[in-house]
Order: sequence, then C-alpha cells, then structure tokens
Amino acid sequence: GLDGCHLKGRFGGQILATTSRDGNDNIFPVALTVVEQENNDSWVWFLQQFSDDIGNPDELNFVFISDRQKV
Repeated sequence: GLDGCHLKGRFGGQILATTSRDGNDNIFPVALTVVEQENNDSWVWFLQQFSDDIGNPDELNFVFISDRQKV
C-alpha cells in the first residue's frame, strides 16, 4: 500500500509510506519518508528512491495499491 499523512506540530510536512502484507496477513511498514507537502513531485521522488532500493517492481511481481487517482 502507498499512503501519506499530515504531520501536525512545529515543523509540519507529510509522511509518505509504503506498507506490505506478509504470509500471515500482517501489515508492516516497508519504507517511509518526510516531505514538505504531498504532491506529484514528492511522490515521484519517493517512488524513484524506493524503486532504486528494491529493484524493478515488474520483475519482482509486486502489486501496489493506492487511494490516489492517476493524474
């Protein structure tokens, strides 16, 4: 899963995160980052960094789920 949430407090910003499920149906965090605001540029940057770390998702047979509509 991919999602973002607001940070309230002194510095603000957004957390962008990826989560996954294991074989026992437990959800766990895979990667996260803090950005100034949730927008296309920050998501593209985050997902490029994530892809560099895990490799090409097509070759790994991963499925990504997001509540964001394609723009």
